Amino acid sequence: MAGGSGGDPPRDRPWVNLAGWGWPDDGFWGGGKVIGRDCERAARVRLRFDNGVALEDTVTNGLVLFIAEAAVQMPASVEIADGSGLRLAIHSAF
Repeated sequence: MAGGSGGDPPRDRPWVNLAGWGWPDDGFWGGGKVIGRDCERAARVRLRFDNGVALEDTVTNGLVLFIAEAAVQMPASVEIADGSGLRLAIHSAF
C-alpha cells in the first residue's frame, strides 16, 4: 500500500504526484493524481524506468495507474502528454 497525507504540492506545470511499491525485484504497482497548472490538458502519462521498462496509462478522472510484472530500476522519468501526443511536461520520480 502507498499513501500520504496533506494536500498536493503546488506545481507550475502538469505533474504526477506518484506513490508506488514492489520494486526493485517484484515488479511495480503505483499511480497517482495528475496535478499542477494545465493538468486538465493531460491525456496520457508514460513512466519510463532506468532499465528501459516503460508503462503508459490514460488519465482518467485526473488519475493514472501503473502495474508491471517485471523488475524495474530507479529512477524513473514521467512524461505527460495531451490528447494529440504533444508533450506537456517531463519530470523524474522515485
